[in-house]
Amino acid sequence: MCPPTTPDFPLDSWDSYFSALVRADEEWIVKYDGKFGVFTGKNSYLKTIRAARPLFTADWRFLSTGDARVLLGLIDDDGADYGHLGSMQGAGLAKNVFLDSRPGNLTSRVAIQEAIRELLVVPLKDSLPLMARRSHEIITNRDGFSGGVATRLLALARPEVLVSVNNESVRRLAHWSGMSAAVIKTSQGYEKFVRWVMQGKWWNVPAPNDTFEREIWSCRAALIDGLVYEGQHFKDHL
Repeated sequence: MCPPTTPDFPLDSWDSYFSALVRADEEWIVKYDGKFGVFTGKNSYLKTIRAARPLFTADWRFLSTGDARVLLGLIDDDGADYGHLGSMQGAGLAKNVFLDSRPGNLTSRVAIQEAIRELLVVPLKDSLPLMARRSHEIITNRDGFSGGVATRLLALARPEVLVSVNNESVRRLAHWSGMSAAVIKTSQGYEKFVRWVMQGKWWNVPAPNDTFEREIWSCRAALIDGLVYEGQHFKDHL
């Protein structure tokens, strides 16, 4: 699916970025017959982010199967699809860590959650990109945990400033940021990419007064995915 706007347009201000997201939502609802949207529809970025939010303060040793599916971007038994920000359906080892409660997997979960918990309390200042890099390194250094898995978890943890980077999004993120896709996929490159996000005019704005728009603002970095994600997961699950 092509983005609803050219990659050079929506990032010159908050208003243009928000308007681009609204148009993308409208197009997705038509394209996917109401099943997938950016804000609305049966499944959306907002629903995924809302579902994941309480899980970052829960103990990951005791995740339910449903909780694990939220974190991994899988489809739950009730048909809810959490594939926004990247589905980890093909990430076999990572799926096993979150879906199987054997002792070794619990150890891995604790280590990953500890790396993310440190990031949760970092203020929005210069130290955050460095902490994001550290969390990215810790997660991707584990067998079976790609940058796509790592950045999905990071974007769910801090959606106001962190972005999911995977094969469905990285080409357009590279075009927007002026960085190469190969660099953005690395831990060091992800730090640079987060700094680019935090310098953007669209990002450096106070919270809007409107309630709905303020919620979008609170996950404004993660939602960039709605303008760059190529949509293969949604096409596969219509």
